[in-house]
Parts: sequence; structure tokens; C-alpha cells
Amino acid sequence: MLALSVVSCGGGESSAPTSDKTESEHVQTQSISISPSFTAVFSERVNKVSAPSYLKSALPSMTLNDSEQKTVNTKSVDIRYKGQMVVSDTLTSKVQEFDWPLTLKADGTVISHRTITLRPGTYDFTLLLEHNNQQYIGKALAVDVTHDQALNVKLKIQPHLGDTLVNIKDIAGLAKLTLNIPAEELKALADPKIGITLGKDGETVDELVFSLNKDTGLTDITLDYAEGDYHLALNLYENTQLVGTLLNNNTTINLRDGESTKVDIIPLQADLNFNFNINDQGYAGNYIFSVPKSLVDRVNGVDNLAAVVRFSTNENSQETIRYFVEQNGKYLSTQGDPIYFETNKQEKFTSSISFFHKNQNDDYQDIPLASCAFTLTAGLNQDVSCKLSVDASHQIHGHILGSLMLNVMNSDQTMANNANVYIDDKLVGITGSDYITSSFKTHLLPGQHTVKVENSKNKAEINLTIKPLDVINKLVYLEKKNKGSGIFEKSAQELKIATGSEARDLELGDLDGDGDLDLVVGMEKVGGIPDLVFFNDGKGKFINTGQNLGNKRTMDIALGDIDGDGDIDLVEANYEATNSIFYNRGNGFFDEDNSVWGEKSSSAVILGDINNDNHLDIIVGSGNKDMIYINNSSKGFDFSGKILSENASTSALSLGYINNDNELDLVSVDGNGQYYNKGGKLYNNVNGNLQLTQEDLGTGSSFAVKIADVDNDNDLDIYIGNWNGYEHQDELYINNGYGVFSKSSQSFPYYRTTDIAFADVDHDGDLDLITSISDKKISNKLFLNNGYGVFEETNQELGYNGSSVISGDIDNDGDIDLIFGYSGKPIEIYFNKNQ
Repeated sequence: MLALSVVSCGGGESSAPTSDKTESEHVQTQSISISPSFTAVFSERVNKVSAPSYLKSALPSMTLNDSEQKTVNTKSVDIRYKGQMVVSDTLTSKVQEFDWPLTLKADGTVISHRTITLRPGTYDFTLLLEHNNQQYIGKALAVDVTHDQALNVKLKIQPHLGDTLVNIKDIAGLAKLTLNIPAEELKALADPKIGITLGKDGETVDELVFSLNKDTGLTDITLDYAEGDYHLALNLYENTQLVGTLLNNNTTINLRDGESTKVDIIPLQADLNFNFNINDQGYAGNYIFSVPKSLVDRVNGVDNLAAVVRFSTNENSQETIRYFVEQNGKYLSTQGDPIYFETNKQEKFTSSISFFHKNQNDDYQDIPLASCAFTLTAGLNQDVSCKLSVDASHQIHGHILGSLMLNVMNSDQTMANNANVYIDDKLVGITGSDYITSSFKTHLLPGQHTVKVENSKNKAEINLTIKPLDVINKLVYLEKKNKGSGIFEKSAQELKIATGSEARDLELGDLDGDGDLDLVVGMEKVGGIPDLVFFNDGKGKFINTGQNLGNKRTMDIALGDIDGDGDIDLVEANYEATNSIFYNRGNGFFDEDNSVWGEKSSSAVILGDINNDNHLDIIVGSGNKDMIYINNSSKGFDFSGKILSENASTSALSLGYINNDNELDLVSVDGNGQYYNKGGKLYNNVNGNLQLTQEDLGTGSSFAVKIADVDNDNDLDIYIGNWNGYEHQDELYINNGYGVFSKSSQSFPYYRTTDIAFADVDHDGDLDLITSISDKKISNKLFLNNGYGVFEETNQELGYNGSSVISGDIDNDGDIDLIFGYSGKPIEIYFNKNQ
């Protein structure tokens, strides 16, 4: 990069003074220093070929002799420029001319070797520099000079191209090429260069390559050629990689003195068209893509180009090879066999394309000539532009690079075949499964780099120092993503609910199959109100889908794949109305089932495979009867004939393998709390043989219950949240390992608990406790587990007067976040801060 700092030294000399010494002694003058900044500095001259063939080929494959290139290494030597400065008084038109040498130091510092003194007034400054027959021009117009302060004039120095060296007096009439490469776009490039070729038909022309200043950008290049038509080619390089070009790199421009020609550089890219359809396994599809001619020329013809195409989902990866043909002047991939994804209908996935010189064995283990990566949505016909960078090291001389070979393993020592690879926060590819298995190869500039590798659940991050000609083999292990601190920060987003309604229950699940957690809200209001469905954008922002699920007084909801089609369905327990089932279409939108089941006074519902037939059954609790409905595997449920309790006023249910017999056991709570086990004795959709074995768990009116291993002894314990907390504390019951429970001696505060969630919020390997509290003066609570089932209350404020709580990794950063629901006010989201 060319730095902009300037050191001024020495005195000024006027070669054509406009005033004598006597007059200047009586007129106050001001000292003027000049701060030039180069927008671009000549680097090298390459590609000595005839104009028509070169201009049709941005990257011909050829080797340069030393005599065919002139390289200025601006990073290792000082460059001394001869210069002329013209200063014009805009009022009097008087002109002063000065010799103005300056030096561009190897570290990028520009030293101006002159200063001048001027009377107060308004002046135009023009500077012409030259080194090795390469000229640069800088201007600063209408600069005001005052008597009360010294002035530093900043000059932006632009390259000049021409048949011969230009005289400073002729600068005003020169043609101009306007490029408009802003500094903010260059900052994303490590070592930007621009290659310019300008020539007439039949002429021998060279590509002139300039190193670009990322802090100034490049806007104009002056031209001094004979009037007429010229072929123009422009290439944008990042170090030795071709990354951009003209839209048509065989552009003809007409040069006229004093006129400007504006051109735009576009990224080098492959254009892809994808067509995906749903099949029984998930998605099937095909694709075709075109590539720029510069990539074809890099391998000396379309028959020598091959591409390894990878597709990666949360669970699987696929690889195919495509070759290329020329059709109507375009270079297109050949049609191959369709690709198939066993993705449980996950809609979003990552793809990467790596281009190689074709070989007979289809053995592509080397670093690719070019590559790109992007995200796709399956199920849609779509066009995607894939940004490329093509290796041009055979032409462009840049840094001496190092090589990195990443070998990626999962924490269980298996190969990580479908992990995304990021270098300095840029997605650069996917670890392979058939070609370069679980690995990734690339070249890197010397210096510090951050390498990240991740899949849906795990990640690794390393920092590397690359030296020239380094060959680094690095083995990395993927681990669980970001470690949450257990300290929460409220999101600015609030999810509004209707006036007079209550977010009675919250459930998270990937409803639309895009790999993130969506939200369903069970809404309760006298007279009825629809439940709400929010899609997650992948970063923790929720968008209301506009669905109105039912119009009832929902007390509880449960999510699960009821019909076995790979997506998540929804069950409602409704008060003063029939219960409801909603089947997912596969995209997160639901259709209501018309079947009638359960009591009209239902208050709790849960899904679980009670009879071990691999289908989810329903247990519904109410004020009259707790009942089991067996899934008949035909989108229907049959009453098991089993009534667990009558007149129990059940408020919450929880399922788990309590006595380690691989059969789901059940805990239900109401005013007393009742525990049932020995589940799963029901087969063939006949019985739900849950037998009552222990009573009187809990001493209060309970609204919440959860089964979880709180003391890390590999069995499930029971936590009961009591609504009348001013009289009865929450209670914890510890499992002895055989399904027999004793009350913990731990004392919990007297709070009115409405809901419970267990999650490892501080990433220390044990389950912490989150409770929603129905109190306008007492916040919802977080209790941290010490690893042995002893909980310590924190003082974090997590909202007040809560009705419901749910935990999950909402923003996909690897830690646990929280959502709280309320009565009469918006739902709140709390993000876990990373350690």
C-alpha cells in the first residue's frame, strides 16, 4: 500500500519569478508546502503481444523473458522523481514555474523537496512528475492563500499514459480516462493493481500494471495519444489474482483532445443457473454455469478446464465434476447427472466451485486456479453470480506467497467433510469429501491471517503467520461454537401481541427447514385468538409469517414431526374449545386438521413415542381427564382407552426416560403433582399403560414441570414450579437412579413461577435453570448450576411479569439465548453474550 504521509524539506526555487526582490520585501507572503499523494504507481510492463489477440484474451498463457518486463518494486527501493510545478494566479493570470523533485520512499512515505512563498490570493497548482519515462500529473485548483496561516496544498497524483512524454504546458488539453475506482472498494483487496492496455489494430501493445493506493482510490488517467479509435482492456488484480475486468474487455474508445471517456470495472465472475425440485429424499436438481474467457485462456482452451462443485448442508455434502464447452461465444458447463440432497428438506445450503486444469484421472488435489463460494435456496429456480479470482502469477509479479493445507477433523476424530472455510472473514470454500477429503488448500499473502472453519454446530478458529514460500500443514479440530457467558443482553426487537392477550406458551423449532430456530407462540385470550408463527432470519431476527393458526384460547402447544414427513407439525391444547393439529406443508406454513380429540377444557399437551413404534403420540391434560392418543401412522390418532387421572386440573406435562428402561415416563402437575412411569407397554395402538407409582410430588399449585439431569449423575430429576409461590417454593426432586425420588434440601425463593427452561447458558457442562415469574416487581430469573444440582440465583434483569420462557440458540452463534412471553405486552428476546 502507498502511504500518504509527507515530509517537506528544503527551500523553493523559482525558475521564472514574476516579481522582483524589492517588491516582495514590502508585500507580506505566506509559506506553502506541498503534500502529494500517488493514486497509483507503475509496477511492471507485461504481455508483449499484438493488440487484437491480446485484447480478446485477458490472460494469455505465456512466459515472459526478463527483457520483456520492467518492474519497479515500490516496496523495496526509493524512487526519485523529476518534477515541474506551475502555480497560476487566477486573478492576475501570472504564472510561476518551479523545479519540484520528490522521493517516494520504500515505506510509502512521500518526501517533497521544495517549499515556496506566495502572496495572499487564489492559485491553481499543477505538478508533472517523471521517472523512467512514466509520467504522473497532479492538480489542485482554486486554492486560497491567506496571510494569517501557513498552507499545505494536497495534490492527488494520477498516472499519465502517452506515445511520448508530455510538456507541462500541454496538460490542460489532454484526453482523460475516468475509471472511478473508489478507495472504499479497494480497501477490501490485499494488494490491488490495475493493468491497462491501449492500442490500435495491428499494433504491438503491452499491459502497463500500476499498484493502487487503497487510501485514495483511482479516478482519472490522462492520455496523450494521436486522435482516433483505440482498443482498451483493463484488468483489476489482487496481488497476482485477476479479480475484475471491463464488462467487454475488447472495448473501443475514441480519443479526442480534451475529452473524457468513462469506463466501469466489474468483478470477474461465473454466472450460474440452478433448478431444484423436491423429491422423496429432499431436493434434486441440476445447474449450468458460464465462465469468463480469461479463465478458459488460463488453461489454453475450453477443453482443458474442469470444475469441482461442492454442495454442503448441515448434515451432508455432495461433490460433482463439470467440464466445459463453447456455445455461441459463451463458455458453459456440460450437463451432468442431477444432484441429490438428503437434507430433511433443508432449504438453504452452501456451494463452492473450484476450477482446475483438466486431467485424465480427475485427480484434483492441487490448489485451484480459481474458486468461489456462495449460498443457495433449494426449491427455487435462481441465477447466481459467483465472484472469481483467477491465478495470474505467470504474468503479474507480486508478493511471494505461502501455501496452506488445512486438515479438518470433528472432535470425535472423524473427518469433517462439509465444513465452510473462511479466511479473514471471507467464505472461500468447503472441505471436500471425494477430492481433497476433509481438507482445503490455498495460497496466502505473507502476514497475519485468521482462518475459521465451521459447520452447523461446531467451529474452529486459528491465527496464522505466513512467510514467503511457507508451506504450512495445519490440523484443526472442530469444537462447539461460541461459549456463552450466561450474561444476557436484551434485543432491540420486540414481538408484538394483541391487546388483552397472553403469550401463554413458546416453542422453538426449524419450521421452514433453513437450519435456524423459528418461533411458535401459543396465544390465550377469552373468546379466542390465533396462535403466531415467526420465521428466523438466521441471525436471531424474527419475521411474523402472518399465519393465523386457529382462533381459540390456547393454553399449551407442542411441536414434532407427527406424520413422519421430515418437517415439524404443531399441536394445540385449547381451553373452552376443541384441540387442534396443524400439519406443516414443508415450508413452515400449516394446514389445520379437522379431527376432534381430547377434552374441551385442555390445558397441557406433550408429544412422545409412548409405545416405541417410532411415531409420536399425544398426551393431553385437562381439568377433567388426562388422556393418551396413539398415532396410527396415517395422519390420525386413536384414543388409547387409558385415562390417567380425572378431575386433576393438569397444568403441565413432561416426558423422559426416568428409570432407564428405554420407555418414556411422564410427570404431570396440578395442585399436588403426580408422577407416572412404566410407559411404553402399549403396542399396536391399543393401550397407553402408564401406571401411577408415586404421588404428592410438590406441595403447591403448580404451573410448570421439567425433567432434566440437574446433578450430572446420568439420570433425570424433576423440577416443579409453583404458581402460589408466596406460600410454596419451587421444588427439586432428585432421582436415585432407579426412578425413586427424594426432595432436595435446597431452598428456592418464594416466587410465582409460570414456566421453566433448563439449558447450559454459561457453557460449563451443566444445566442451568431459567424461570418466568408472574410478578410486576420481581424479574424473571436465571439460576446457575454449580455442577451438582445446587443453583445460585443471579441478579440479572430479564423482564417482569412473565408468562412463558423458552431457550435455544436463536442467533446461530453456538450459545443459548432466551425468549420470554408476557400478558398484554410484547415478547422479549435476550441474547447470550460470548465469553
